[in-house]
Amino acid sequence: MSTASHTRLDELKLFSELGVEPENMESARVYTYDVGFSFAGEVRPIVEAVNVELKAEDVVTFYDFDQQAVLLALDLQPALQQVYAGSCRYYLVFLDRHYKEKIWTRWEQDIMTHSGRHGHIVPVVLDEDGDRGVVGIASTIGRIDLKEVLRRSQRTGVVDEEGRVSIRNRCVIPMLEKLDSWTPGEHGGLSPS
Repeated sequence: MSTASHTRLDELKLFSELGVEPENMESARVYTYDVGFSFAGEVRPIVEAVNVELKAEDVVTFYDFDQQAVLLALDLQPALQQVYAGSCRYYLVFLDRHYKEKIWTRWEQDIMTHSGRHGHIVPVVLDEDGDRGVVGIASTIGRIDLKEVLRRSQRTGVVDEEGRVSIRNRCVIPMLEKLDSWTPGEHGGLSPS
C-alpha cells in the first residue's frame, strides 16, 4: 500500500471516528501550509515574487527554497509526496512549456491530481503552452494569467515593479480572498462560507 493510500485511509477512519460527515471532511482538514507551489525552475523569479507577496500577507507557503533546512538529508520523494498529496490547502501550479517537460513537475502534478481532492489546484498560466493546460489539469479550470509578467521578466531578467503589481493584483489578492472567504462545499464544489 502506498504512503498516500495509507494516509488517506487513516484520515478517513479518524474523521469517521470523530463523527465528521463525508461531505464535511475537506473543511475539517488541518493543513500545514495555506499555499504550495509547483513550477519549473525556469520561472523561479516569478514564483519567488508571488511567495514574497503572499508571505507579506501572513500566508503560510510551501516554497522549496524556504524549506531547504527541513528537506536536507531526507528522501525527497516520500517527503514531497506528503506535501503534494495534501499538506497545502491550495496549490499554485505555474504552467508553461517547461512545466510539461520536467520529471519533477510531472510527478508533483500527478500526485496533486490523483489525491482524491477537488478545487485545490489553481493554475497560473505563463505562456500559450500553459494556456492549453496539462493532463489532469483541465484548461477549463479558473486560472490566473501572468503571461505578460513572464514575457517582461524574460526581456529584462527580473520581475520589475510593474510585474510585482500585476502579481499582486492578479494572483495574490484573489488568493487572499479565496483563503479568507471560501470553503469546500459538497462534491468538491465551492460555496461561500
